[in-house]
Amino acid sequence: MNINFKEVVYTFLGEHKVLTAAHLILALTLTPINDILLPHLYGKLVSAVEKRASPVRPLVYVILALATVQIGSFVRDVLDMYTQPLLFDSIKTRMVDALLTKYDGNIVEPNTGQVVSKVVRAPDIIAWWTSVILEYFIPQLFAFCFALAYFLYYDRYLAASLMFLVIAVIVLLVFSPTRCVQQSVRREQMLDNVHEDVEDVLRNLISVYSNDTSADEVNLLHQSGLRFQKANMLAMSCLLKFKAIGVPIIIAFVAVVVLRCCVLIQSGRLETGTFVSIFMITTSMVGSLMWLVSIIKASTLDIGTIVEAQDLFSKEEQPPPVPLHDPARAPPRPDGIGFHRVTYKHPTSKRPVLTDLTAHFESGERTVITGNIGSGKSTILKLMMAFIQPQKGDIYVTGQWYSQTSPRDVRRKVAYMPQEAILFDRTIAANILYGSPEKSLQDVHDIVDQLGVWKVFQNMTDGLHTMVGKSGSKLSGGQRQLIWFMRIILRDPTIIILDEPTAAMDEATKEVLMQALRVVAHGRTIIMVTHDADLLSFATRHVNLEPASDDA
Repeated sequence: MNINFKEVVYTFLGEHKVLTAAHLILALTLTPINDILLPHLYGKLVSAVEKRASPVRPLVYVILALATVQIGSFVRDVLDMYTQPLLFDSIKTRMVDALLTKYDGNIVEPNTGQVVSKVVRAPDIIAWWTSVILEYFIPQLFAFCFALAYFLYYDRYLAASLMFLVIAVIVLLVFSPTRCVQQSVRREQMLDNVHEDVEDVLRNLISVYSNDTSADEVNLLHQSGLRFQKANMLAMSCLLKFKAIGVPIIIAFVAVVVLRCCVLIQSGRLETGTFVSIFMITTSMVGSLMWLVSIIKASTLDIGTIVEAQDLFSKEEQPPPVPLHDPARAPPRPDGIGFHRVTYKHPTSKRPVLTDLTAHFESGERTVITGNIGSGKSTILKLMMAFIQPQKGDIYVTGQWYSQTSPRDVRRKVAYMPQEAILFDRTIAANILYGSPEKSLQDVHDIVDQLGVWKVFQNMTDGLHTMVGKSGSKLSGGQRQLIWFMRIILRDPTIIILDEPTAAMDEATKEVLMQALRVVAHGRTIIMVTHDADLLSFATRHVNLEPASDDA
């Protein structure tokens, strides 16, 4: 799934037609009133005063127009109060969904700082620009047409000067981002690197303190900041060139309008009141165009952010695995899980870590996989979970090829507990229930009693309602692993995969897990990567892997 922010915005506007129409109607009404009608009424009021006529009627019109603009602005703010958060949430949701789709079947460690930066900034930028287009660009074009007609009614040279000005500014707005977008994207990449470097230091505080390298890390962050500063200067230099062109053009336009009006007044073709109206319309147009010139910087930098975000959240197309079997052919076994001629090579390796692997794990079998670093233990587990895909070969589970089913269907049958059990910053019960929306709190109490694990959590202040902290930081490693274990058992999977399940456990906690394993083992396939003697004794089968090469 590739994310396209234009399509996201168009879809949102289509789904919220009433809000979109309300924004457009208000903007298309209020902008001409404020920029054209009000200046015209001010001119009529000046003419009435100049001619010593009654100013009551033009004054009433002015007050009514002002009231309309203010009330309309209030209504627009109310609409923004609803629209902006809805659009922000819609974009953020699509971005996260695209990211989860991107890594499904190809799990890698994402650049967290970069991802978080884009998830926070990109929706805000897009929501703001959508609002600007709906409430400013489109209405201003509408108001420009009225202004052009107004100027043309009194003098074609005034109209021609306004036309030239608007065209010049539009060319600048279109041309400057395209010429400077490369520098802006580079600036955005350097800013992402700064975020990543800060996150890297925060993740390794123990290493920093243990090795007394605080000054070194601060210096590295300073160097990262200098690289961003250089990229920022290049982007700003490009943008300022175009901004420097726009401002003199606008100032020249004001001078032309004033001088031309003076000529018309002297020739008797223009009244003072009309001059006031034209001048006020001119200042209104100039104010709008000056604002457009001022946002050349913001628009180009925002484009850099959006281009970078669109690339980051789009999935790179991967060549599909070559199954090496007839699509119509059934898997070798109708139950259990197995590999058929599987070859897998890590993106950073020279040689495959697994080559033409064929293996089967029987239903109800308890298998321990051992091996040295690089032998492919973790790779086998990830392949079983469809976290990654082989370059060649296929995997099957309970009579279904992975190539002919979805990863979600695979994971309904196969459950996995990682060595490093990271939890959500929620309650113990919520973490156990995660992934089982049909289950209730009573089911959690039942599984805790069934597996006999309550004694591990009995000292918690709020029992199963205790918050576990960020990543489960308020619990021990063993407690986190037990919570993961209960989570997967609650799903009632056919196959259970455990990666070093006792690595973070003390003897007491390990005994709780061993007892829980004995309870749930019947009728299930259990596959464990471990060197633990007790788990080796618990297993009915032992597989030892040899590394494919030193590079694997």
